[in-house]
Amino acid sequence: MIAQDQAIEIAKAELTRHGRSPSDYDVSVEPDAPSRTSWMVCFERKGPFRVPGGRHCVRVEKSTGTATFLEGE
Repeated sequence: MIAQDQAIEIAKAELTRHGRSPSDYDVSVEPDAPSRTSWMVCFERKGPFRVPGGRHCVRVEKSTGTATFLEGE
């Protein structure tokens, strides 16, 4: 079973695999989408103003650690 801290690390690796640097983003675990089977880790671009479409998420399956990148608009 993948713990939340592990899910965040897996999500950071997936974000990097898609050409983005995790240090450029604020990281959060989505509290509004609880699931027994997956973690939703979101990355929002740092800066004084939030950029529309600058939020990306990675869904990490709790049982396998499989990550799915969900690109912002």
